[in-house]
Amino acid sequence: MNRGKYNFTFLFFYVTIIILLFSCQKQKKNYYESIAFNDIKLSSSPKPGSWRYNHDEQFQTFEDFQKLKKIKPQSGKNIIYLQPIGTFDELQKKEIALTQHYLKTYFQQETKVLPVLPNTIFPEKVKRISKEGQEQVLAGYVLDSILIKRKPKDAIVLMGITEKDLFPLPEWNYVFGLASYENGVGVTSIPICRRTINRF
Repeated sequence: MNRGKYNFTFLFFYVTIIILLFSCQKQKKNYYESIAFNDIKLSSSPKPGSWRYNHDEQFQTFEDFQKLKKIKPQSGKNIIYLQPIGTFDELQKKEIALTQHYLKTYFQQETKVLPVLPNTIFPEKVKRISKEGQEQVLAGYVLDSILIKRKPKDAIVLMGITEKDLFPLPEWNYVFGLASYENGVGVTSIPICRRTINRF
């Protein structure tokens, strides 16, 4: 009886079992794989409660989107900027920091937060009090009179973040945000986003 032969056989057997055990272990999902269940295909026909059910807008397919002229990073024009406007509490400051981190991760582009602008930048003529008693700011003014004029030369886009509610037109209650694709600027409101999250 050759002991060396049997020792080698047992060693090979155990190594094979160990390799199989480790290779069969479930691989940890990355962030995007773990949230993939949220991806729900949109229906081309709007359902009650959806935006397009109450607003006559053309359905856009992915192929339609692919044909559009896109904002793309270029040499010397490739930074995403965030422009906070208002007085923010600690939680809101954290939301801005998380937004910066998310945008940097998602778009794989350097993302910077600019120094905060005060609410005094809004003249009285672009402010109003909503039915709920919230002070609101005209979103178009933020785009045209603040962001476009302050957009850094190396910015691919500039996104304003206000701690005030926004409205786009006098007949509208509010708007989540507004953007100018052509100018690469947009603005969103922290209070609206927070109230929406709290509903769910």
